[in-house]
Amino acid sequence: MGRYPARLRAPIVYCRVMFVDMVTGPMSEWELVAEHSKLVSEPPEGLLACIVLPEGDGQMRGITVWETPGQRGDFAAEVMMPLFESGVLASVQNNPEPVRPVALFVRGQGAE
Repeated sequence: MGRYPARLRAPIVYCRVMFVDMVTGPMSEWELVAEHSKLVSEPPEGLLACIVLPEGDGQMRGITVWETPGQRGDFAAEVMMPLFESGVLASVQNNPEPVRPVALFVRGQGAE
């Protein structure tokens, strides 16, 4: 039934508004941020996903998805700002974009 196999026609099991934070910059800066902030190795409360896409010429686009803008703000205030203020991330000059809400839909496991 339909043009997609049954395993791809599963009902949507998750739908809610989340908040996306995007940044572009050199991949080397992302690696420095990831190492010192432990964003991926010890994900903070509220971080749902972290995606880093190579953009060519050593550049990247990083996308983090948060449950609430407050949790993203807490991470920025408690982890990122002290790293910048202490000079650990003084060389990072990336280009952040404003946090914005997005709708996320995730399909369930399809029938075999």
